[in-house]
Amino acid sequence: MPDPYTPPFSRPPRYRRRWPWALALFLVFITLALNHVYQWYPWPGRETAPPPPSPPPSVASTPAQPSVIDFGKLEDGSDLALGEMILKRKREFGLKDSVDMVVKPEESIRIGKETVPLSQIVAAIKEQQEQNGSDVPRPSDRGVREEDLTRKSSRPPSPPPTTSVTKSAAYYGVYVVRPGDNLWDIHFNFLREYFRHRGIEISSTADEPKAGRSTGIGRILKYAETMVHIFNMKTKMLDKKLDLLEPQQKVVVFNLTRLGAILGALDASKINQVQYDGRDIHLPE
Repeated sequence: MPDPYTPPFSRPPRYRRRWPWALALFLVFITLALNHVYQWYPWPGRETAPPPPSPPPSVASTPAQPSVIDFGKLEDGSDLALGEMILKRKREFGLKDSVDMVVKPEESIRIGKETVPLSQIVAAIKEQQEQNGSDVPRPSDRGVREEDLTRKSSRPPSPPPTTSVTKSAAYYGVYVVRPGDNLWDIHFNFLREYFRHRGIEISSTADEPKAGRSTGIGRILKYAETMVHIFNMKTKMLDKKLDLLEPQQKVVVFNLTRLGAILGALDASKINQVQYDGRDIHLPE
Protein backbone atom coordinates (compact mmCIF):
# COMPACT_ATOMS: atom_id res chain seq x y z
CA MET A 1 0.00 0.00 0.00
CA PRO A 2 1.59 3.30 -1.01
CA ASP A 3 2.66 5.90 1.50
CA PRO A 4 0.18 8.55 2.15
CA TYR A 5 0.92 11.83 0.35
CA THR A 6 2.46 14.53 2.48
CA PRO A 7 2.32 18.15 1.31
CA PRO A 8 5.80 19.80 0.96
CA PHE A 9 5.07 22.59 3.40
CA SER A 10 4.13 20.11 6.10
CA ARG A 11 7.49 18.17 6.00
CA PRO A 12 9.69 18.50 9.09
CA PRO A 13 12.80 20.76 8.49
CA ARG A 14 16.17 19.15 7.89
CA TYR A 15 19.07 20.69 9.87
CA ARG A 16 22.60 20.87 8.39
CA ARG A 17 25.47 19.60 10.46
CA ARG A 18 27.39 22.46 12.17
CA TRP A 19 30.53 20.68 13.39
CA PRO A 20 32.58 21.24 10.16
CA TRP A 21 32.27 25.05 10.59
CA ALA A 22 33.19 24.86 14.24
CA LEU A 23 36.22 22.74 13.38
CA ALA A 24 37.32 25.25 10.73
CA LEU A 25 37.08 28.17 13.17
CA PHE A 26 39.00 26.20 15.77
CA LEU A 27 41.82 25.47 13.30
CA VAL A 28 42.05 29.16 12.33
CA PHE A 29 42.29 30.15 15.99
CA ILE A 30 45.02 27.56 16.65
CA THR A 31 46.99 28.79 13.60
CA LEU A 32 46.87 32.42 14.73
CA ALA A 33 47.89 31.50 18.27
CA LEU A 34 50.87 29.45 17.08
CA ASN A 35 51.98 32.25 14.75
CA HIS A 36 51.82 34.77 17.61
CA VAL A 37 53.90 32.52 19.85
CA TYR A 38 56.46 31.96 17.10
CA GLN A 39 56.81 35.67 16.38
CA TRP A 40 57.11 36.99 19.93
CA TYR A 41 58.55 34.19 22.05
CA PRO A 42 62.30 34.75 22.76
CA TRP A 43 63.58 31.48 21.31
CA PRO A 44 67.21 30.59 22.23
CA GLY A 45 69.71 31.89 19.67
CA ARG A 46 67.20 34.11 18.00
CA GLU A 47 68.29 37.72 17.34
CA THR A 48 65.90 40.37 18.55
CA ALA A 49 65.66 43.88 17.20
CA PRO A 50 67.35 46.44 19.51
CA PRO A 51 65.10 49.01 21.17
CA PRO A 52 64.98 52.44 19.52
CA PRO A 53 67.69 54.78 20.88
CA SER A 54 66.55 57.32 23.42
CA PRO A 55 67.18 60.99 22.66
CA PRO A 56 70.38 62.45 24.15
CA PRO A 57 69.76 63.92 27.62
CA SER A 58 71.40 67.19 26.60
CA VAL A 59 68.76 67.76 23.93
CA ALA A 60 65.95 67.31 26.40
CA SER A 61 67.54 69.11 29.35
CA THR A 62 69.32 72.08 27.72
CA PRO A 63 66.94 75.04 27.34
CA ALA A 64 67.17 76.94 24.08
CA GLN A 65 68.87 80.29 24.53
CA PRO A 66 67.33 83.34 22.90
CA SER A 67 69.05 84.75 19.83
CA VAL A 68 67.85 88.31 20.57
CA ILE A 69 68.72 90.01 23.87
CA ASP A 70 65.92 92.51 24.43
CA PHE A 71 66.99 95.36 26.72
CA GLY A 72 63.36 96.38 27.29
CA LYS A 73 62.49 92.94 28.69
CA LEU A 74 65.50 93.10 30.98
CA GLU A 75 64.44 96.51 32.26
CA ASP A 76 60.81 95.63 33.01
CA GLY A 77 61.51 92.04 34.07
CA SER A 78 58.94 90.59 31.69
CA ASP A 79 61.27 87.76 30.60
CA LEU A 80 62.53 86.02 33.73
CA ALA A 81 64.54 83.37 31.86
CA LEU A 82 66.38 86.03 29.87
CA GLY A 83 67.06 88.04 33.02
CA GLU A 84 68.49 85.03 34.84
CA MET A 85 70.73 84.15 31.89
CA ILE A 86 72.19 87.66 31.64
CA LEU A 87 72.60 87.89 35.42
CA LYS A 88 74.52 84.61 35.43
CA ARG A 89 76.83 85.80 32.65
CA LYS A 90 77.49 89.10 34.41
CA ARG A 91 78.30 87.37 37.68
CA GLU A 92 80.79 85.05 36.01
CA PHE A 93 82.66 88.11 34.74
CA GLY A 94 82.40 89.82 38.11
CA LEU A 95 80.10 92.54 36.75
CA LYS A 96 76.83 93.95 38.02
CA ASP A 97 75.81 97.50 37.11
CA SER A 98 78.61 98.58 34.77
CA VAL A 99 77.09 96.66 31.85
CA ASP A 100 73.48 95.94 30.97
CA MET A 101 74.05 92.82 28.89
CA VAL A 102 76.71 90.19 28.23
CA VAL A 103 76.28 89.00 24.66
CA LYS A 104 77.84 86.46 22.30
CA PRO A 105 78.70 87.38 18.70
CA GLU A 106 75.98 85.11 17.28
CA GLU A 107 73.28 86.94 19.26
CA SER A 108 71.51 90.23 18.54
CA ILE A 109 70.65 93.13 20.83
CA ARG A 110 67.39 95.04 20.79
CA ILE A 111 67.14 98.58 22.15
CA GLY A 112 63.66 100.01 21.78
CA LYS A 113 62.59 99.37 18.19
CA GLU A 114 66.10 98.80 16.87
CA THR A 115 67.63 95.32 16.58
CA VAL A 116 71.25 94.83 15.53
CA PRO A 117 73.25 91.58 15.34
CA LEU A 118 76.32 91.79 17.54
CA SER A 119 78.30 90.25 14.68
CA GLN A 120 77.58 93.42 12.69
CA ILE A 121 79.02 95.56 15.49
CA VAL A 122 82.08 93.31 15.81
CA ALA A 123 82.66 93.49 12.04
CA ALA A 124 82.48 97.29 12.15
CA ILE A 125 85.00 97.36 15.02
CA LYS A 126 87.44 95.13 13.14
CA GLU A 127 87.11 97.24 10.01
CA GLN A 128 87.81 100.41 11.99
CA GLN A 129 90.83 98.82 13.67
CA GLU A 130 92.26 97.76 10.32
CA GLN A 131 91.80 101.25 8.92
CA ASN A 132 93.47 102.82 11.95
CA GLY A 133 96.23 100.23 12.09
CA SER A 134 95.23 99.29 15.65
CA ASP A 135 94.19 95.72 15.18
CA VAL A 136 94.79 93.08 17.84
CA PRO A 137 98.56 92.96 18.50
CA ARG A 138 100.64 90.14 17.06
CA PRO A 139 103.50 88.69 19.11
CA SER A 140 106.07 89.65 16.46
CA ASP A 141 105.35 93.34 15.94
CA ARG A 142 103.64 94.80 19.00
CA GLY A 143 104.87 95.93 22.39
CA VAL A 144 102.61 93.57 24.31
CA ARG A 145 103.61 90.03 23.44
CA GLU A 146 101.96 86.80 24.42
CA GLU A 147 104.73 86.00 26.88
CA ASP A 148 104.26 89.42 28.51
CA LEU A 149 100.62 88.64 29.19
CA THR A 150 101.26 85.26 30.77
CA ARG A 151 104.65 85.80 32.46
CA LYS A 152 104.60 85.08 36.18
CA SER A 153 105.91 87.69 38.57
CA SER A 154 107.88 87.00 41.73
CA ARG A 155 104.65 87.34 43.68
CA PRO A 156 101.67 85.23 42.59
CA PRO A 157 99.09 87.44 40.86
CA SER A 158 95.56 87.78 42.08
CA PRO A 159 93.45 85.05 40.45
CA PRO A 160 91.37 86.18 37.50
CA PRO A 161 87.63 85.47 37.50
CA THR A 162 86.97 81.74 37.20
CA THR A 163 84.19 81.56 34.67
CA SER A 164 82.54 78.90 32.60
CA VAL A 165 81.30 81.16 29.83
CA THR A 166 84.73 82.54 28.96
CA LYS A 167 86.13 79.11 28.20
CA SER A 168 83.91 78.39 25.21
CA ALA A 169 83.20 81.64 23.36
CA ALA A 170 83.93 85.32 23.01
CA TYR A 171 81.71 87.62 25.05
CA TYR A 172 81.02 91.33 24.89
CA GLY A 173 79.60 93.60 27.56
CA VAL A 174 76.98 96.09 26.36
CA TYR A 175 76.07 99.24 28.29
CA VAL A 176 73.10 101.32 27.14
CA VAL A 177 74.06 105.00 27.29
CA ARG A 178 71.85 107.26 29.42
CA PRO A 179 71.66 111.07 29.13
CA GLY A 180 74.44 112.68 31.17
CA ASP A 181 76.87 109.76 30.83
CA ASN A 182 80.50 110.30 29.89
CA LEU A 183 82.81 107.69 28.47
CA TRP A 184 85.50 108.04 31.14
CA ASP A 185 83.07 107.28 33.98
CA ILE A 186 81.68 104.32 32.03
CA HIS A 187 85.22 102.96 31.65
CA PHE A 188 86.06 103.55 35.29
CA ASN A 189 82.91 101.93 36.69
CA PHE A 190 83.48 98.91 34.48
CA LEU A 191 87.10 98.43 35.58
CA ARG A 192 86.25 99.04 39.23
CA GLU A 193 83.70 96.20 39.17
CA TYR A 194 86.11 93.96 37.28
CA PHE A 195 88.93 94.45 39.80
CA ARG A 196 86.58 94.27 42.79
CA HIS A 197 85.67 90.75 41.70
CA ARG A 198 89.37 89.93 41.95
CA GLY A 199 89.60 91.38 45.46
CA ILE A 200 91.16 94.67 44.36
CA GLU A 201 89.33 97.74 45.65
CA ILE A 202 89.82 100.89 43.59
CA SER A 203 88.97 104.29 45.04
CA SER A 204 87.04 106.90 43.08
CA THR A 205 90.23 108.98 42.74
CA ALA A 206 92.55 106.14 41.73
CA ASP A 207 92.67 107.38 38.14
CA GLU A 208 93.74 110.93 39.06
CA PRO A 209 97.41 111.86 38.42
CA LYS A 210 99.73 111.99 41.42
CA ALA A 211 102.72 114.34 41.51
CA GLY A 212 102.13 115.12 37.87
CA ARG A 213 102.25 111.49 36.78
CA SER A 214 99.39 109.24 35.74
CA THR A 215 98.53 106.27 37.94
CA GLY A 216 98.44 102.64 36.90
CA ILE A 217 94.64 102.71 36.88
CA GLY A 218 94.73 105.80 34.69
CA ARG A 219 97.02 104.03 32.23
CA ILE A 220 94.80 100.95 32.19
CA LEU A 221 91.80 103.18 31.53
CA LYS A 222 93.57 104.80 28.61
CA TYR A 223 94.44 101.41 27.16
CA ALA A 224 90.90 100.13 27.79
CA GLU A 225 89.64 102.76 25.37
CA THR A 226 91.05 100.60 22.56
CA MET A 227 88.72 97.79 23.63
CA VAL A 228 85.62 99.94 24.15
CA HIS A 229 83.51 101.23 21.28
CA ILE A 230 80.39 103.35 20.89
CA PHE A 231 77.73 102.13 18.47
CA ASN A 232 74.71 104.09 17.25
CA MET A 233 71.68 101.79 17.10
CA LYS A 234 69.80 104.07 14.69
CA THR A 235 72.53 104.82 12.15
CA LYS A 236 74.00 101.31 12.52
CA MET A 237 77.48 102.83 12.65
CA LEU A 238 80.29 103.29 15.16
CA ASP A 239 80.38 106.66 16.90
CA LYS A 240 82.91 108.64 18.90
CA LYS A 241 80.75 110.95 20.98
CA LEU A 242 78.24 110.37 23.72
CA ASP A 243 76.61 113.79 23.53
CA LEU A 244 73.56 114.74 21.46
CA LEU A 245 71.86 111.63 22.68
CA GLU A 246 68.35 110.41 22.30
CA PRO A 247 67.22 107.98 25.00
CA GLN A 248 68.53 104.46 24.33
CA GLN A 249 70.17 105.47 21.06
CA LYS A 250 73.80 104.49 21.65
CA VAL A 251 75.54 101.60 23.36
CA VAL A 252 79.08 101.11 24.66
CA VAL A 253 80.54 97.72 23.77
CA PHE A 254 83.33 96.11 25.84
CA ASN A 255 85.44 93.22 24.58
CA LEU A 256 85.28 91.18 27.79
CA THR A 257 87.23 88.20 26.50
CA ARG A 258 90.19 90.25 25.29
CA LEU A 259 90.24 92.34 28.46
CA GLY A 260 90.32 89.23 30.64
CA ALA A 261 93.16 87.74 28.59
CA ILE A 262 95.28 90.88 29.02
CA LEU A 263 94.55 91.84 32.62
CA GLY A 264 94.09 88.32 33.98
CA ALA A 265 97.81 87.98 34.81
CA LEU A 266 98.14 91.41 36.44
CA ASP A 267 99.54 91.38 39.98
CA ALA A 268 97.34 93.51 42.23
CA SER A 269 100.34 94.85 44.12
CA LYS A 270 101.97 96.14 40.92
CA ILE A 271 99.11 98.02 39.30
CA ASN A 272 100.99 101.31 39.54
CA GLN A 273 103.90 99.78 37.61
CA VAL A 274 101.76 99.23 34.52
CA GLN A 275 103.10 101.23 31.58
CA TYR A 276 101.21 102.52 28.56
CA ASP A 277 103.04 104.10 25.62
CA GLY A 278 99.97 105.33 23.77
CA ARG A 279 99.56 102.14 21.80
CA ASP A 280 100.54 99.13 23.90
CA ILE A 281 100.24 98.25 27.57
CA HIS A 282 103.23 96.72 29.39
CA LEU A 283 102.64 94.62 32.49
CA PRO A 284 105.28 94.51 35.26
CA GLU A 285 107.38 91.38 35.50
